Amino acid sequence: MAGLGNNVLVVGEPRLGWLVDGVAETPPISVLLRDTGNDVELTVPLGPLGARKGAYEGWFDSAAAPTGGPVQQDIYPRIPRQLLVEDVHGAVVLVGCSFGSVRQSFHAGQGKIIANFAVLGARRLDYGQIDGMRMEVPALARWMRFRGSEWVVQRHRDGRVKSASIELPESETTVLSEALELSAVTTWRTARPEAGKFFVREQVLVETRRASAVSWDEHLAAHDALLDLISLSAWRPFGIARLQVRREDDVVAPDGRARWLDVVTHWLPEHEAWASDPKFLFHFAQIDVDGVARWCQLRTDYADAVGPMMSVLRSAHQWSHASVVQSGVALENLGYLIEVKKNEGRRLNARGQISFRGALGAIIEDMEDVPLEDVDRWKMRAIECYMGAKHPDRATPDAAVMGETLRENLLVVRYWVALQVGASPESLRSALATDLLRP
Repeated sequence: MAGLGNNVLVVGEPRLGWLVDGVAETPPISVLLRDTGNDVELTVPLGPLGARKGAYEGWFDSAAAPTGGPVQQDIYPRIPRQLLVEDVHGAVVLVGCSFGSVRQSFHAGQGKIIANFAVLGARRLDYGQIDGMRMEVPALARWMRFRGSEWVVQRHRDGRVKSASIELPESETTVLSEALELSAVTTWRTARPEAGKFFVREQVLVETRRASAVSWDEHLAAHDALLDLISLSAWRPFGIARLQVRREDDVVAPDGRARWLDVVTHWLPEHEAWASDPKFLFHFAQIDVDGVARWCQLRTDYADAVGPMMSVLRSAHQWSHASVVQSGVALENLGYLIEVKKNEGRRLNARGQISFRGALGAIIEDMEDVPLEDVDRWKMRAIECYMGAKHPDRATPDAAVMGETLRENLLVVRYWVALQVGASPESLRSALATDLLRP
């Protein structure tokens, strides 16, 4: 990931630097910082077994602290949640630090700390809270139908190129959610890496800004909501290409403004290049800002249905037996929530429960249009597959029926979501022709 000059973390290449933990009494110590490809890892040297414990050994003793009651901080000092490492390449603040492992022999020892995030170029330990976060999400440009650069070519009469120029659109900011203070910023960057070469990089950045610093989780909640919506629309597990954060009171750029600092993390889904452009069931223009707001509320109100859907989407085995069960859970929970929130619970039994068949009926009844040709046949197969997958005493349909039913289950929930956020039945019917889960 890009950083400030040489201040980058290259996977597998350790950086040797000095550790700062914010405690004046703690002696300076050299440490190794490394991106393993799975974690951001900090290695701290420790004394041998049986030796007098130094300032840092207590951090790793805390991993063996007794559970079930309060831990005495003076006996079991905790690893600080934020740490700073500085070397010849610059400073890195590690956010969300926790115990990784510890090894000691009679000659030497080492402890490893895992950090959730590494902020490249930060020099303060108060990055546990930030006032700005932005992500580069390549899929967002497609979903918003961002108008990118255009080539203008002039030719001679014989067809030879006379001149060529590139027109770059002006940067724009679109508010996606006022409640979440979430915006999309269209921008571009140019570079001349060497003579005869010129690069233009077009970007759509998702940005959250707060008047004062708040937790990373508060920012991430807004970003996750939008990423889930885009992924659900295309039925592809999209990720991020770049993450940046800022604090208004830190790292002032030459123009007097706080700089956006690159972040290295393995806690968020990474962007993977696609072979072909994604096809969306609905686009931003079809639901607009109000649709994003409706999605954010729906994602909270119907979390028990949305959660299993996202689990299937981000699973390494989407078309598995487990996914059939998860899709059934999503349908059952969705039908129950619709019944409770919209129908005054008329399908619920005396114990406040709903049958799976009743849940499917509640969903279909709540949809202005359905993406299925034969609803009754789908209900029958959905029940057979769900019950067969859950109960060992029930017959399990063959793999072809299970796969087809899973596809329809997922499509029904996505279609319901699309209608709820404001997409029209006409636009959805048109989009089905190219949808990944099309009939």
